[in-house]
Order: sequence, then C-alpha cells, then structure tokens
Amino acid sequence: MKYNESIKEIKIIIEMEIKSLNGLFSDCECVDIIKFTKFERKDITDIKSLFDNCRGLSEVDLKNFKTEKVTDMSYMFYNCSSLNNIDLSNFTTENVTNMNSMFSWCGNLTKIDLKNFNTKNVNDMQEMFYCCGSLKELD
Repeated sequence: MKYNESIKEIKIIIEMEIKSLNGLFSDCECVDIIKFTKFERKDITDIKSLFDNCRGLSEVDLKNFKTEKVTDMSYMFYNCSSLNNIDLSNFTTENVTNMNSMFSWCGNLTKIDLKNFNTKNVNDMQEMFYCCGSLKELD
C-alpha cells in the first residue's frame, strides 16, 4: 500500500487461543471500519491500546466481542478522533481493573453506550473521557 491509500474495512476472525490483543490496531490511521466477525473468543484478558491512534476509524463493530475475562481496557480507543459513536452495551466489565484513558482524545465522540458497564473492580479511570468535548450522551 502507498502511504496515502486507505483501507475501507477489516473483518477479524481469530480461531486460535490468544490472551492479549494489546495494541493490535495501534496507529492504524488509514483504517475506516473494523468488524470482529465470528469473534467469539472468551479467553482474552488484555485489550489495552487495541485501537489507539486509529484516527481514521469511523466505525467499530464489537457486538461479537467477548470481554468476560478482560482486566485491562486502558487506552482502548485513545485518540480515535473520527469515531462519533460506540456501542459497548454487550461488554462485560466486572473483571476490569484499568480503564485509564479509554476514550481520551476522542474529540468527535458524541455518544457511548456503557449501560452494562460494571466498574466495581476498576481502580484506574484516570482521564477516561479526557478531551471528549463533543460527548453529549453517556449512558
């Protein structure tokens, strides 16, 4: 790919055992849409920086994403400045301890559905919504 070209969509299918997705898409500035298709991994514990600095990311489909064992969600969407809405209503967060800067610098983000978030074990939420100036709705 040339530097100025972009990727419209990535569909993810992972069938092998894996515990960490730390930084998997970090700095993928030219990706527009990421879909976790047939992604039913229940063994993931670390999704830190999964999409950080994906400035071109406008849509991420996480409806098949299982988070029962995840403990670290820090920097997950850090600086995803093209996202305007994220549906995380299917996320299970009772084992998460770190949400530091999870949505920081998501300046176009207007809506996040967090209605099923359980933060009883989270000990770090520092700057979770830092510089999210367009955020109008937080459920």
